[in-house]
Amino acid sequence: MTTDSDGVAIISEKTNTDASVTTGITHTTKANLQGRFKVSYNLVSPKKKTVNITVTKDGTTATDSVIVKPSHRFIAKKNKLKIASSKRETAMKTSTSHSRTTVSNDVKEHL
Repeated sequence: MTTDSDGVAIISEKTNTDASVTTGITHTTKANLQGRFKVSYNLVSPKKKTVNITVTKDGTTATDSVIVKPSHRFIAKKNKLKIASSKRETAMKTSTSHSRTTVSNDVKEHL
């Protein structure tokens, strides 16, 4: 299972009619009359993740898992955000360093 460019994977399967289906920790839905369900799962980081799928009906529970892999577009998007964030941090450090130098020189002039 692969995500889209935003890191969202659509998990769509078939199980028992009207069963409760939970993916991950908080994504819950119900299977329809044909037993089909669809739920989205969002990857936070661009790394593959094993997602547990738990199906419950009439007190019986079964668990399976699916591996959600980040798409190349999602990885590229995350890398661009990481690079932009790194550039902002560098710019802020440079700006802060320059401000300190200016303050230090101003203090020296008054001594």
